[in-house]
Amino acid sequence: MDHTHKKPKEDNDAAAAAADASAKHSHGDQHHHQHQHHHEHHHEHHQQQQQQHSAATLSAEQVTDAFALLSIQDKGWLQKDERERLEQHFGLATAPMMLALLPFIAARAHCNVSHFHVGVVVLGHSGRAYFGVNIEFRNVGINQAVHGEQCAISRAFSLGEDYLTDLFVNAAPCGHCRQFMAEMKGADELRIWFGGRQYALSDLLPSAFTPGDLGCTHPLFDRSDKRKVRHNALIPSDIVLASVELGDTRTAELSALASSSLASATALATATAASPSPHALPPDVAALLLTEFSRSYSPHTHSDAAVVVAMKTGELFGGAYLENAAYNPSLGPLQMAICRLLCDHPGDLLDTFCKDVAAVYLLQRAQAPLSLVDATRSVLNSFTTAVPLTISTVLA
Repeated sequence: MDHTHKKPKEDNDAAAAAADASAKHSHGDQHHHQHQHHHEHHHEHHQQQQQQHSAATLSAEQVTDAFALLSIQDKGWLQKDERERLEQHFGLATAPMMLALLPFIAARAHCNVSHFHVGVVVLGHSGRAYFGVNIEFRNVGINQAVHGEQCAISRAFSLGEDYLTDLFVNAAPCGHCRQFMAEMKGADELRIWFGGRQYALSDLLPSAFTPGDLGCTHPLFDRSDKRKVRHNALIPSDIVLASVELGDTRTAELSALASSSLASATALATATAASPSPHALPPDVAALLLTEFSRSYSPHTHSDAAVVVAMKTGELFGGAYLENAAYNPSLGPLQMAICRLLCDHPGDLLDTFCKDVAAVYLLQRAQAPLSLVDATRSVLNSFTTAVPLTISTVLA
């Protein structure tokens, strides 16, 4: 944080200064004592606030037992009434309750690279609470990792939250996450809690670079973008399908076709018609891909994209691309889908992808300047090369 120090103003008239000081001496003493009393009162209040916010600690067993007793499903987020019942059960106000949950949440982090467990809770305007953990992937660049704050925020976004009011985390947010928060609607009012204190985002990220600096008038969580109205009108027949099996000899050719221009989209459609894919896009997958595509947030490059992870049980988990004005903190659609998947399958990710995932589907905008094919494939390959990746495009 940049602190500005002001140099005291010199008084060239010593006599006038002495007279003025004599006249104000009594008032100055009184003001000094009042200021000191105010400072001591503020310090005492701050200490009480710290004690209140850091006193409660709950074991994983206590939280698990409370969930069972209160019939709360362990699903990665809490309805408002579930959160309130949990607070009443432990006799804690909202902030201490959320902070007390952080060790329980952090224990579920997938941090096989850093071995640093991050636990996060975000509160939405609806009163719901969403959990988040850091998720790391071996054998790919560390820039593909999901930060705990991103995980919680993406869960709130995907479940239709209007905006966030509070974020609780068990360690100071890194610069990457502070920048990700700056993308959100209402970021200026967001309360951030860690280390026994409450902060505003402006305390942690002064002079921030925000979506407005790129001319964006619809930040993350603002769903009034007219482009989304057009996306909502898309139907499955608008999707141009190119099935790409990992290891298939057609992968490189079709990946090149699924790039940025209208000409390439036309070529892709021609190639697909001439050599039909043996893998039809299932109707439920197509519908969820379009839903997630309509949620995709890409105001800076218009490279909207979506992913669906299909389980062998028939379950589908969707994710949308969430872009950031600073580019690097953007969250890929497969990463967002994984955040959703972990709500229902909180176990080992490698095990889940190797044993339970049937296929992964990527849908992206045909004319987009960016392609997420390589990034999606690299994350998928960090688990297994046996799961097929199907690439599709849409003219939107």
